[in-house]
Amino acid sequence: MKFSAVFLAGLSRADPVQFLDFWTESDVFAFQLQNAVSDVVKGNRFYRKYKNLRQVLQHYQNEGECEGDLSDPTYERVNVKTFDEKLNEAANIDNFVNMLDDWIQSYACIDKKNKLNMFNRAINLMRQVGDRDEFQEQAFDFQVSDEKMSYTDALGYCFLKDMRLLDFDVDDSEAVRQMVRLKKRTH
Repeated sequence: MKFSAVFLAGLSRADPVQFLDFWTESDVFAFQLQNAVSDVVKGNRFYRKYKNLRQVLQHYQNEGECEGDLSDPTYERVNVKTFDEKLNEAANIDNFVNMLDDWIQSYACIDKKNKLNMFNRAINLMRQVGDRDEFQEQAFDFQVSDEKMSYTDALGYCFLKDMRLLDFDVDDSEAVRQMVRLKKRTH
């Protein structure tokens, strides 16, 4: 979607970088979700719901009293979330929908009931996509190797066993140590 100069001028005192960054990131996030859910959700249904919800841009307001009595924007900055490959589809959809809902609560001044209903319906339908059984949290089993391997060897070992190699951050290192201690106690 291209923004016109007239639309950008209408942002007046808004933080246009945050505004444009938010919607650019949400477009990317929506496209990644569409690709992730396309095997279960036929066609472009998820993306069409997002495009309908995106019409909330027409109701953007960054300050002042909302003329309508249907919404009361808080004008709080919204944290931008991105697609996380480590999460399942349900968690990514939940993060995405919550982010969009936060934006609506922060910046949308909606004065027509049919528009508010349309946005709420789009949010709910997108949540329902994430609630599908196919996307619910998966249970994972962890295996800790008895022998020390190089990264490449471990990657190949996991590939041959149809497993994924756990990549962890420094924050995750304590959880990995606990798994290793638990494994040593059970053997």
